[in-house]
Amino acid sequence: MRRQRLPLPAVLVALALAGTLASSGGATAGGAALRVRSFDPVSVQGSRFEQSEPVIVVLDGVWSKHVRATSVGSFVVTFWAHSASRCDGYVVKAIGSRGSRARLDARPLACASINPG
Repeated sequence: MRRQRLPLPAVLVALALAGTLASSGGATAGGAALRVRSFDPVSVQGSRFEQSEPVIVVLDGVWSKHVRATSVGSFVVTFWAHSASRCDGYVVKAIGSRGSRARLDARPLACASINPG
């Protein structure tokens, strides 16, 4: 039986689409998820992580916190000295020591200025 080869552009488009879908939401294929509870200070809730899993949560690639998921795989972490804005955008990543991963990207929005003129 002869194998069919996909054209290279079709393969590249499929890979790009898969990467976009994986990084745009708060959940990954493993099921772990993140959601922002508050923006000032930034407070993030994680769910569907492994039971009692140690997790590192990183805000904007700069600030990090270590937390342990509960017996049902959830946690809440607060970055007390930091705020976030949908106008500026933000990125939150959570990486568990047992393989759970989640990422939350909020791209900057075109917000109205608070100081017009």
